[in-house]
Amino acid sequence: PVPKPPFPFSTQSSQQQWVQTPDFPSRPHQIALAAYLNGLLQEGILPIRQGVVLLDPQGQPLAIHQPTRTFPAVTLPQLATSLAALKIWGPDHRFETRFFTEGELRGQRLEGHLWVGGGFDPYFTSEDARSVTRQLQNLGIQEITGELRIEGPFFMGGQMNPRVSGRILQPHIDNSEGTGIEIQEAAQVPQTPGQLLVRHASVPLQEILKIVNTYNSQAKAEMVTAALGGVKQVEATVRNAAEISPSQMLLWEGSAASAANRISPLATAQILNQLQEQVGDLSTVLPETGVDGGLINRLELPLGTVALSGMVEDVNVLAGRLPNGVIFVLNGHGSNQEAMERLQTRFLWDLMLISDLSLDQ
Repeated sequence: PVPKPPFPFSTQSSQQQWVQTPDFPSRPHQIALAAYLNGLLQEGILPIRQGVVLLDPQGQPLAIHQPTRTFPAVTLPQLATSLAALKIWGPDHRFETRFFTEGELRGQRLEGHLWVGGGFDPYFTSEDARSVTRQLQNLGIQEITGELRIEGPFFMGGQMNPRVSGRILQPHIDNSEGTGIEIQEAAQVPQTPGQLLVRHASVPLQEILKIVNTYNSQAKAEMVTAALGGVKQVEATVRNAAEISPSQMLLWEGSAASAANRISPLATAQILNQLQEQVGDLSTVLPETGVDGGLINRLELPLGTVALSGMVEDVNVLAGRLPNGVIFVLNGHGSNQEAMERLQTRFLWDLMLISDLSLDQ
């Protein structure tokens, strides 16, 4: 099993200890870091615009470069959202969507509206819609004379607007095989009737977070953030859980494209360690090369690397855990994205080539 190490440094209490950590040029990780930064410089990418943190499996620093400077976060807020969700709900939490009616069932006809009571499920799919339809059929319902009406936070097809989500849901119920259901135009109304027909539970939270982080699904991440109470609630929860100084993480918007979101490499490393403590193995919530699909596979990283990557304009982030247990955070700026990704990949391979003995030096 992957170890769940305590993280020894806090950005609140020990920030200066990190800043003052002396360089050891003879140490392999420091040499690899220097080679990485020099390689970037040769490509016209300034080291002063990069941030790097490397930790051993016990959470001790191996090499650092501008660890407390904040950089544009790109996809890294997804890590914060994942940690906050796991802290508040736990990995087995399921979102619930309820289907109600105020009408009456006469024979096989429901005379009334079918209401959807949204419960913030960020991953309600067409298969879920078909499952709900089958459950309605099991209740004897073959026809609905009223409308499909949405109440509350119901999301489908990557849409956060319940009215739009309702229109996406409607044909899945209306046209499902054997239902014969007739539903008028979806509409949003301010209240939910009392007769519960179907209660539908989502897949476990841990599976949803894995999907979000594997495919960098910003819409689903924003839905989870909304369910948690908004980005500031996420920020407060993560700061408390990972002991992150307010100056180290500034989240203002849910979108990864927002330049307002900033985070330091050290704070990101804190979040990764807290995530590992929560789930035991980061691969349960982050994509693993050679196992999962997603954007991480565009990089030829060491097999078994677990990481979140992201790129917006001239900003590139890569953070995760190598197969040898080393936690890494690479956050930087550079107009030559191809060169940056190539050198990031080479750097991580160099870290894999360093013998395990160096971790004890």
